[in-house]
Amino acid sequence: MQKLGAATISNIRFQRLYGVGYKTIAKALGLSPATVFKYAATLPLSNFAQENILASEKDNQIKFAEKFAKEKSIIYPKVDEYFVNLLGHLFFDGSVYQSGKKYVLSYTNSSLLAIKNFEFLIGYCFSLTPSKLICYTGIKIPWFESKVYSKKAYNYLLNVSSSFSTSDPVGVPKIIFDSSTEIKSAFLVAFWDDEGCISNTGCLSGSSNSLKMISDLVKLHDSLGIKCHKLTQKRHKSQIIADQQSNSTTFLGLLSSKPCKKPKNFQCLL
Repeated sequence: MQKLGAATISNIRFQRLYGVGYKTIAKALGLSPATVFKYAATLPLSNFAQENILASEKDNQIKFAEKFAKEKSIIYPKVDEYFVNLLGHLFFDGSVYQSGKKYVLSYTNSSLLAIKNFEFLIGYCFSLTPSKLICYTGIKIPWFESKVYSKKAYNYLLNVSSSFSTSDPVGVPKIIFDSSTEIKSAFLVAFWDDEGCISNTGCLSGSSNSLKMISDLVKLHDSLGIKCHKLTQKRHKSQIIADQQSNSTTFLGLLSSKPCKKPKNFQCLL
């Protein structure tokens, strides 16, 4: 620790008695905060000095928040194949939620390709970049979670659907039912990407905790000429079964296609 002259020590104490913070004094005099603290910590401070210190700390907190916690600017998406494909992923393997002061859009999958597709869609639709990519150790294989923080995107999405949790009685958003064949197909692609599975007998099925969502998906398939039926399983889990044999051409034509023409780095999983 530096050995100081009487004039410097006097200057430290004078500034501290006026209510100047340790770091501010240290910066002004070219000293370390620890050195300033050594010579000023025991000084009795007046109410005026204490108020100055509190005001300075509050001002620093505001400046820090303005610099590091500033809300990200976004673009607002139009209702196209990209956006409804993103909506589907947020419903089926994703989530939109608030945690404390954080507004989160997240997506989980064991496939890094699926994660990259999600991140592309977030960037394309909202001009946002992922805030965090987490790798979890699964029982058999690892799985990944991509998180994006944005209050503006969160609020925008809640105008489309009041919830993105299929534990709630949510269904297919009205804007999708009222849209074109391409829009409907892009939403269904996300469902089959995230929830679809095929048995060794060739039965194609997908499940959801939301009976309303499954019922709406049956209607959405039907509007495209694809016959499906729903099956309610134990623990209130509902399932959609695609009758692929009787309408395989229609099914594959609509749901095996990519949501829309897109850059080379975007790949649909179907």
